[in-house]
Order: sequence, then structure tokens, then C-alpha cells
Amino acid sequence: ARVGTPMGGFGKCLRSGDQRMALACDNTRVEHPLTSGDQAAAAPAPPAVTVRYWGAARAAAGREEDVVSARSVADALAAVRALHADKPRLAQVLAMSSLLLGDKPLGSSDLSQVPARSGDVIEVLPPFAGG
Repeated sequence: ARVGTPMGGFGKCLRSGDQRMALACDNTRVEHPLTSGDQAAAAPAPPAVTVRYWGAARAAAGREEDVVSARSVADALAAVRALHADKPRLAQVLAMSSLLLGDKPLGSSDLSQVPARSGDVIEVLPPFAGG
């Protein structure tokens, strides 16, 4: 494992893994594949997207948000499930939650067809009682 400073200087990060690299920075993780120089030039890295949790989703995740690399909302949710594979309750909450991309409700959208752009925020809103 190597320790380094992330771009933007937000403190120290821990890097680990052989095929994939996970960065853990200030209680937020970013995951993206390692690429060779040729692959990196051919295909830019997926954008960094914030997934913010509310209510039961926050309790299940044990944190307020994660930052993941994803090209679509579906990819972002898959990355979150992978990051929290040890927390099956979060997968259950994600399945029943409403999602917002910025201030746009995603409703019954095909999430694999909803692009994720750098800086996007996906809000995970579980059902609330009395709502």
C-alpha cells in the first residue's frame, strides 16, 4: 500500500489493490481501474460522481456520501454496492430508494442510459414515514 496526496490536496489517501485501485480519503472512497499508458490515452477515466445518502441509506452505508467513478447512474450504484459489499442492508435500501441526479428525479428511468458527469451528485432518498 502507498500513501499519497490526492489531486486537490484534501489530505492523505491510502492506495491498494492489484487490478483496481481504491482511494480512501477523508472518509470518502474513489474507485477506478488501473490502466496502462496506452489504455489511458485511448479511453479517459470515468468521471467522479458523488453518491449522497439520506435517512436509512446513510445509516446502512455508515457515512454521508461516497465518491465513485462512473459513466452512468447504474455504474455509480454498482460501484457503491461493490464498495459496501459487506453491508447487505445498503443494497436493500438502494433497491427501494428514490434517486435524484442533481435536482432531477430519476423515477422509472433506465439508469444505465442516464449519463454521469464529473461533479454530478446522486441523492439516495429512502422511503420516509409520514411523508
